Amino acid sequence: MSLQTQICSVQIEFERYEQNEFDIMFNELNMPFSSNDVKKAIQQLQNNKSCGPDLYINEIFINGKDTLVPYLLSLFNKIFDIGYFPDSWSEGYVVPLHKKGNINDTNYYRGITLLSCIGKLFTRILNNRLCK
Repeated sequence: MSLQTQICSVQIEFERYEQNEFDIMFNELNMPFSSNDVKKAIQQLQNNKSCGPDLYINEIFINGKDTLVPYLLSLFNKIFDIGYFPDSWSEGYVVPLHKKGNINDTNYYRGITLLSCIGKLFTRILNNRLCK
């Protein structure tokens, strides 16, 4: 795609934005979450993953979904309505993970970040909605 075509495309999208067409186009993204959305996100979680600062592991959500879904649904819809993502869900532990080689050499480590499992569950629901 040429630069001229890209500029033209951006101008068209900007005009559509100014005419409030995006309110109609993306209205389905502003709908409240359903219990099926939460259940689908929980089904996508994997076992045997480390917890983040919230100290919740995925197995809590996987094995307790029948009890937790109504509470998570209420929490997630409230957060979505007010438009505030809790800061604690963005915090994480950076943990060095040994790749291979000499364990005394820091070049053989990589950092991974352990994030809040509740925050990841919320963002997974949003990502599923965007991918749909």
